[in-house]
Amino acid sequence: MSFIQPGALLLGLLAIPILLLYMLRMRRKEQQVPSILLWSMLLRDRRANTPWQRLRRNLLLLLQLLILTSLVLAMARPALPVATVPGNSLIVLLDASASMQAVDVKPSRFEHARQAVEELIANLAPGTSMSLVLVGDEPQVLAAATMDKAQLRASLALARPGVGPVDWTSALALAAGAAAQASDGATVVIVSDGGLDATSLPSLPAQIRYLPVGESDDNLAISAMALQQTARSAELFLQVHNYAAEERQAVLTLNIDGSLIQAERITLAGDESLDRVWNELPINGQVFRAQLVGVDPSPDKPLDALPLDDVAYAIQRPPRERRALLFPYELEPPRYNLFIEKALLALDDLTSYRAIPSNEGKITPPGESFELFVVDGIWPGTLPPGQLLMINPSDNPLFSVGGVRAIAGPVQVAEHPLTRYVDWQNVQIAQAKITEPPPDSQVLVEAEGLPLVFISKVNGRRIAVVTFDLHDSDLPLQIAFPILFAELVRYLAPAQAVDDTGLQPGRLVNISPGSEVTQVTVTSPSGRAYPLDPSSAGFSFTHTDELGLYQVQYSGTSVQEKDLFAVNLFEPAEASIRPAEGVPIGSSVVRGVPSREVGQRELWPWLVLAALLTLLIEWWVDHQRPIGLNPRPRPGGRARPARDRTSAPGG
Repeated sequence: MSFIQPGALLLGLLAIPILLLYMLRMRRKEQQVPSILLWSMLLRDRRANTPWQRLRRNLLLLLQLLILTSLVLAMARPALPVATVPGNSLIVLLDASASMQAVDVKPSRFEHARQAVEELIANLAPGTSMSLVLVGDEPQVLAAATMDKAQLRASLALARPGVGPVDWTSALALAAGAAAQASDGATVVIVSDGGLDATSLPSLPAQIRYLPVGESDDNLAISAMALQQTARSAELFLQVHNYAAEERQAVLTLNIDGSLIQAERITLAGDESLDRVWNELPINGQVFRAQLVGVDPSPDKPLDALPLDDVAYAIQRPPRERRALLFPYELEPPRYNLFIEKALLALDDLTSYRAIPSNEGKITPPGESFELFVVDGIWPGTLPPGQLLMINPSDNPLFSVGGVRAIAGPVQVAEHPLTRYVDWQNVQIAQAKITEPPPDSQVLVEAEGLPLVFISKVNGRRIAVVTFDLHDSDLPLQIAFPILFAELVRYLAPAQAVDDTGLQPGRLVNISPGSEVTQVTVTSPSGRAYPLDPSSAGFSFTHTDELGLYQVQYSGTSVQEKDLFAVNLFEPAEASIRPAEGVPIGSSVVRGVPSREVGQRELWPWLVLAALLTLLIEWWVDHQRPIGLNPRPRPGGRARPARDRTSAPGG
């Protein structure tokens, strides 16, 4: 049993004044006695009211203390843990993060959590509905406000754990909406091993229960792996972290394309990291695989409680050739922006060409394919497939362009991966074109609401636009110019077809094949194939819900190529599998309870009823006392002396 308002127990100190009233002497009026035979009775009465006497057994005192005890306990709100929950709505949030695949409890944390939810379904009270939400990278409602236990069990059987972090903020927002619709109160039950972000979780308009899952923090993980190419070799960086509190030993192996390169025995203390760097690795290697295995490997004894992060991959791809076509900003005679040409020449694996106007001073769109077209001012007309970088845009069919406006106000740079290294403080711009970006565009730089740099996607073509003439600014003279230009080119025509930089489980990966590719097939580590028809701007592959190697096959009229990318679990919040004792919700922390105690049955109504019944008994006892010193004589006999008794307070 527990108390919801334990501070109310301090009201039990009111018993002290009650006891004092029974111990203090009561003052009597002076009165004459007609017979000396009554002196003995008066003396006994005086002894009974002597101040600070020892308390004697008194039924009224006992009843009054029982009344006080019942009322104080009722105000403290005692409750018994039960398997059912109060209210008419139960909302269960089932954690499906990667750490729920830990095997410190058998068969796994997720299966243990599933059993806890099945117990909640079995104990669902009549008239109570249950909503079941699977908390993944995107929350999924498995069952919505139903009382059908068979449907709930069938929906629960479909739940599967993920291999990455989950979105608790969206899940709690979903639960808050469901709780607000409950007419008689709702209870939200979080079944998880913890790991909730305390900085972004809102409070809920419902009672919250937390069912913790897991017992151990035993996990040795590969926490980082990065591959860098040099002119003649490759360099690999690897980090191993021990998330357990105790010292751990393991064997770290490195394989390249299936061949063992190195194996070493490592020892890490609790919460310690180990860094390794391999130099002079083969430049022609493609798949780099690192793995942690036990010192004495056994199929029945895994290395740690979470095997998902014991293996990691890095892919080395040869850079692909990219071609860019620069159009002139004046036709007769043709003149090209030297700043742009130098920026293009500074980029590795990018070959730039000039578009030469005809003798009539007209630009004929090329018949061959280019990965990137750079248009400076003059619109060249219909272009073949390829990405587009526009500077000082003129009238074009992609977006509207108006007049010119002077730039006088401060410039704002948006937080975006393309601008994270761009310093715009010292850049001066005289004027810019008034443009209206296409729908769903991202404005990277603006001044007084006027876009200066934005990116978009129009008709399957990626575009990046600089709305001012470079000659009307000092941007080419600032360090921000080559950085911004390189980022825009990388966005439009990446050096690799697969952009898996910092790829996490459940996140999308951008694939930008050449314009000659007609179909792409992605095969997951489990062998599932996803045929896709990409546009000229590529596509986003979102089924990265497995760890390991993915194979990408490009199909076209004259090309049959393959590519690889890897999904690894480099997530400290998931690798640290120590179960949390409580979860932060709003401004408070909800402590964990066993599944058999998810509900509370309050006892205060019974205590108030007991106090009322005791009060009635106390009133009846008090009114049955004889009044005066001489009781009424019995019929036909002598009067019986009054009994010696202590008067109640105020009697």
